[in-house]
Amino acid sequence: MGAESEWTEKVRIYRIPDCKMVTSGDGLMGQGSFTLFHEWFSRQTVFPIYSFDFLREGDEPGTLNWNYVHDDRMDVPDGLEVVDFMGGYYAVVTGRDGADTAALHGIVDEYLDRHRLEIDGSRPSFGHILSGYELIKETLGKGQMDYWFPIRRSDA
Repeated sequence: MGAESEWTEKVRIYRIPDCKMVTSGDGLMGQGSFTLFHEWFSRQTVFPIYSFDFLREGDEPGTLNWNYVHDDRMDVPDGLEVVDFMGGYYAVVTGRDGADTAALHGIVDEYLDRHRLEIDGSRPSFGHILSGYELIKETLGKGQMDYWFPIRRSDA
């Protein structure tokens, strides 16, 4: 295998430090705290190049939980909570919004096996809609999403 092909990867590794996150709490899009979160999130005026919002499955079956990295300068409305977020390393792969996560998981699992890493079941997986959603949706028919899988070194 040549040097260039060794670096042809479909998976990226990111580290998120322990931090605080503003959370919607468990719910569904268009309902209660999700609507409040979306309204608050949409009013944020200082965005880094890569927005720091993350969506995961909620703790309650059939729900979602939306989070945004907290900054002490933020005015967080009543009804949203600031919670501790346990950071760590994540394997990230890009797919279409609503993609077959089993197929994406397979790509990540193959990558992890090659590098003696494994999924860390103590932390949740989550997704992040990439910027330029409308342009990408017009072009590809669906938006793009980064899928984040928590990882750790394998004992094997």
